[in-house]
This record gives sequence, structure tokens and C-alpha cells, in this order.
Amino acid sequence: MKITFFLPYADLSGGVRVVAIHARNLQKRGHKVKVVSLPPKRPPLKVRLKSFLKNLRPLPWDEHGPSHLEEAGVPWKVLDQPHTLRAQDMPEADVLVPTWWETVELSSRLPSSKGVLCHFVQAYEVFGGPKERVDGVLAEPCFKITVSRWLQELLEKKFSPSKVALVPNAVDLDHFNAPPRGKQERPTVGVMHSSTRDKGCDLALAAFEEARRKNPRLRLISFGKWTHPQNPDLPSDTTYYAQPAQEEIPGIYASCDVWVFPGRNEGFGLPILEAMACRTPLVATPAGAAPEILEGGGGILVPHEDPKAMAEAILEITSLDEESWRELSWKAWESVQGYTWEDASRLFEEALEKALAQTDVQTR
Repeated sequence: MKITFFLPYADLSGGVRVVAIHARNLQKRGHKVKVVSLPPKRPPLKVRLKSFLKNLRPLPWDEHGPSHLEEAGVPWKVLDQPHTLRAQDMPEADVLVPTWWETVELSSRLPSSKGVLCHFVQAYEVFGGPKERVDGVLAEPCFKITVSRWLQELLEKKFSPSKVALVPNAVDLDHFNAPPRGKQERPTVGVMHSSTRDKGCDLALAAFEEARRKNPRLRLISFGKWTHPQNPDLPSDTTYYAQPAQEEIPGIYASCDVWVFPGRNEGFGLPILEAMACRTPLVATPAGAAPEILEGGGGILVPHEDPKAMAEAILEITSLDEESWRELSWKAWESVQGYTWEDASRLFEEALEKALAQTDVQTR
């Protein structure tokens, strides 16, 4: 197949990493794969000034920022304009895979020679656009691939019955791994830092402070994309890693007794798999794929918007005796074994073939 992925941007986000992995693996499987992305949008002046004054890096509109696509080994083209798409901008293909609601809108105007439309839904993107337009895109009759059970159910019940394939994300077990270990000398909580409300970092920090009132020995470790070391919303004694290299991240996960995944609205949540692959138990809200991943154990699921319940779960895990914690750590690791990115990309390939087959039937 000739396959084109169409991204709204290409940075170091989890969604871009997923596309880069699938693109690389599909290319290895003999398909001709290309990636096209829009340039970053320039935010309002007020946002630009705020980021500049805080010395935050990378700037969200930096066209030359790093991207997971740089090492994917797949042909990649960045368009000139963020809001427009011409037919000549997109290569001829069998399948066109837009990965964001706006790229679906742009793709729907292209001639059929650019490929059968197959929407890769990685989140319910109402956080990134007007709800009526996002819902309108999801209601389009094109075939869809999604990454978690809750997104599949949302699409099938509300938008697109019988045209949705589930392709869960995997984790690179060669990269994200850690040897068996015991508890840290000082009980340690980890969380990924983000100022995006849907990521729920504010909930995790509130839960950490609540838990530390009961156990003052707790310490916090965090990493994120901002280079500014003194994030105003992090406790002053937080160990913060700014833009850590990819090879450093497994060690950060493995330096924690519990990892907190506090999402409000999440399509999947790659840190869930990454932390558990590094043998770190999880405290998570029922966002993204957390409910199905934690079915096998390895952590505690807590309600949305409930820092108190999150704090109690943090204290429960960090208060375990050594043997009990090691058992929970092993369950976390075991839960993410046996399903690889090669497996996921094979399912993705099958879904694309199904999209093509259904289109052939409809056009006869």
C-alpha cells in the first residue's frame, strides 16, 4: 500500500511518537509510507509574551523544534501554511491517514487519488477545537482507527458504528525497562509535568501535598518539556528534569515508588505503559487506557477530580512493606509484557486493509 500520514504538527508529543513508530514499522513491512505535517501555529501575542518572560523553552510555535519523526527513517514533509492544503501538497496514495480533527477537515477536500480517508483518532479532541466541529469530524462516515477501549465505545455509540478498529498502543520494552528492585530509601512519587489542564498535573500536585501532610518524608520527581527549572506550580524541593534525553527517561520512572497518571481527558496515556514497564506501580484516573491496563494489577485506579483519593492511593503504595511492594512492582511489569509495537503495527496494517476493502465494496 501507499500510505500517507497527515499530522497537524510534528514534535515530541506522545501522539507524534505513535505515528512515527507505525510509519516506520509499516515501511519495514514493505509499504510505501510518507508523512506530511502542518507547520506550528503562531499563538496570540499575549501567550508569546508570557512564554518569553518566563524564559520557557521550547517555544510552542518553534518550527525547528525536535520531533520523533527525525529518527523514524520515513519521508517527511512540512507544509508552508498551517491553515491551507492544496492537492499538490499531498502525494498520491492508497490510504490517507489524518491524525487530528483539522487535518481531517482539510483532507476531505482532496481528490480521491490522494487515498481513502482513514481517521486515526488518538483522543477526543474537544480540548483543541470547537466541540461542534470536532464532533462533526467524528461523525464523518470514513473508517476510523483508535487506541483505547473508551474511545472505541465513544465512536461506536455516538458517531460511527461498525467502522472503528481498535489498535492499542504498545511500549518499547527494549527501551523502557528496569531490573527488579526494592523500595526507594525515601518514598518517592513521580508525575509528568504539564500545564495543559486535561493532563491533570494540578490534581497530582494537590494529591502529593495532601499525602505529604501525612508522611512528610515523601519526595516528588517530575519531568517535562519546559527548560525553566522553577515551575511555579511544582513544590520547591521537587527534583525536576527539563527535556530529559530519551535514554534518561526509564531511569526517572525507575527512581520512583509510584507514578501518578492524573489525566482528565486522555486518548491513551503512554506514560502508563512506560512507568509500568520500568516496574513502577501506578496511581491513575480512569482516563485513556488506564482502566484496561490496570485490569491485570500493578496499580490503583482512583476517581476523576479526587485528589484526596489519589493521595490515599499514593500513601497505600508507598506504605507497603518491602515484599508487598516488590510484588506490586512485578505485577506492573508483567501487565505490559507480551504486546509489542510490531503487534500494534500489524493490527494497524489490517485496519488499513479493512478500510480499503470497505471502500471497494461501497464503490462497486
